[in-house]
Formats: sequence, structure tokens, C-alpha cells
Amino acid sequence: PDGAMAYLKKVGELFPEIGIELYTDEDIYIIKDGRTVQKHIKDENLRCLFQAPGDGISFCKGVFAGEPVLMQKVAAYCLAHPFPGLRFVASGDIYYEILPDGVDKGLGLRELILRKKFQREHVFAIGDYFNDLELLREAGVSAVPENAPEEVKAAADKVTAPAYLTQTQKKAFKKIAKELQNIELITNLDIDSLARFVIAQEKY
Repeated sequence: PDGAMAYLKKVGELFPEIGIELYTDEDIYIIKDGRTVQKHIKDENLRCLFQAPGDGISFCKGVFAGEPVLMQKVAAYCLAHPFPGLRFVASGDIYYEILPDGVDKGLGLRELILRKKFQREHVFAIGDYFNDLELLREAGVSAVPENAPEEVKAAADKVTAPAYLTQTQKKAFKKIAKELQNIELITNLDIDSLARFVIAQEKY
């Protein structure tokens, strides 16, 4: 939307320690560099242009990057000062995404299913943060890792045993979880409670 670039730059000025990435259909621009941006580039093996895009170039996604405490302040500012036509969502504790209204991973998956004529129940999705919620809800089957936020776990279907259980405890967990799933009495939010029950059952 018109004025969005100025808005992003203003946030960057208010929070000088954050980095700003801008994604277009063809390139990734680094508007403001920083330690967290460099980590993102290294972790994802990104190829970027360290410059601002030219006038009139529209972007499909922006990313604010910074330390967790700083990103909480950035998120609070953006929620208190929304920009028409943009929405904001955390994609990690050090990343905060800027997206056009109505654009999310669920929309992309829905379009892919239609184009490829997939059967929705055969589509599997894995996500681990708030920017994956629509994706998880759109897929026929969805799963999340055990370290995902509770709200994200609640959107997934697959109940998996925590890694801290022994092999014997995992077998017991799976057996009980299967019985509870059959009568729809367990969700991802109950995983730790069931794991504690299995551990206690083995000990006592």
C-alpha cells in the first residue's frame, strides 16, 4: 500500500537496533542491517541486496528482526499504531513479519490445492509459530514440534510423544493417546499432562 515503505522506515528510526528485510517477487532487500538480520541470512542461506528498492517497487513481505525483548516492543508499537492495508504477525521470537491484509500461508496452500487438484485430506503441513496458524488450519493433517507456542499446538492435529520420554514411556504414551483420540478427549495442549501421567504411572 502507498506509504508502507515510509511506515517501515519510521519504525526503524524509532527502534534503531532492529534490522529490516523487504521481500519482492524477485529479490530480498536489506533496508537496515544488523546482527539478527545477518543470522537470518546465514541460517536460511539467503541472497540479498544491501540497498533500498527503487521507487514504485511493491513488496510482498517485510521482516523486522531483533532481540526478543526489543521485538516485543516493536510488536506493541505496531499493534498500537496499525497501518491500513498491512497486518503484523510473529514468525519467531526474533522476527516480526509485515504482510498485506488477506495474505497468509493458508491462502497460498489453498491456491496450491486448487491448482494441483489435491485432495485436502492428503495434504500435510508442519509449522512452529504464529505465522503458520492459517497453514495448519488449511491442511488436511497438521503437526507442530513440541517447543511450539501453546496457541500453535492447539491448531495442529498430530499428538506426538515428547522427546524427553524413554522409549518404554513413549510406547505407553502412544497407546493411551490413541485411545483418547478415538473418543476425542485429547489435543496437543494435553501432551505434557499425559507425559507426566505416563512417568508417574511407571514410577508408582
